[in-house]
Amino acid sequence: MSTQLEAHRELKSPKQQSQQLWAEFQKHFEEVLRTTPPCEVAWAWKSAANRTSFYRNRVLPKVARNLGFIDAYELFRVDSTFCLGESRDEKETLVPIIHVESENHANSAGHEVRKLCALTSRLKVLITCDIWSKKWTRGGHASEYQESWRALIENHLRHYPDDCEYGLIVAERHGIGPLDRVYFYSMTLTGPRPVTPNEHGREMLSVALYSHAPCAPNDPIAPKPETLFSPLKRES
Repeated sequence: MSTQLEAHRELKSPKQQSQQLWAEFQKHFEEVLRTTPPCEVAWAWKSAANRTSFYRNRVLPKVARNLGFIDAYELFRVDSTFCLGESRDEKETLVPIIHVESENHANSAGHEVRKLCALTSRLKVLITCDIWSKKWTRGGHASEYQESWRALIENHLRHYPDDCEYGLIVAERHGIGPLDRVYFYSMTLTGPRPVTPNEHGREMLSVALYSHAPCAPNDPIAPKPETLFSPLKRES
């Protein structure tokens, strides 16, 4: 049993447990990024496929491990699911606690939000990238997209109320030359709306890309979902 989850149960309510889980997810996500070589972040931003692989193979397994969970790849067609259970090999014992969806294009992430709404877990996280903050001359899309995603969640909760937390992490690349950096922002989609000028959420950290030649992470490729979960069979 995860010691993290045991600690959460000492809190007063299931909602507080979910909120604490989100706080710890952000903490470990940030720690993993801070210890990641900038050249690997530069590699991730070479293409959408690289970025998907970076989160799936490099970042999220470490976050899951640091939180005390088993990371299941593409369980029920979800990008990453942090589970409690006996072991990764005993798949029938896995119970989802955190669901994570990664989408490279924020303008189409509504599908991922709806998928997260349909799942049962204590924490649901969307990771995406976009022109997000006020760093841009014409401003970013933070207010527009988060209102759209909040509306999807609120509509779902009217019919299926629960005490889970919905977290959002957005990466934004901005600047040229020595100012070329990737900024990471986080916020909750189920709490109070952030107010101007912080509607883009909390800036977690930024990674400088200037002078760092891209280098591929030296991590194993995640197994294919049909390989990882082929022993699971429908019960008669």
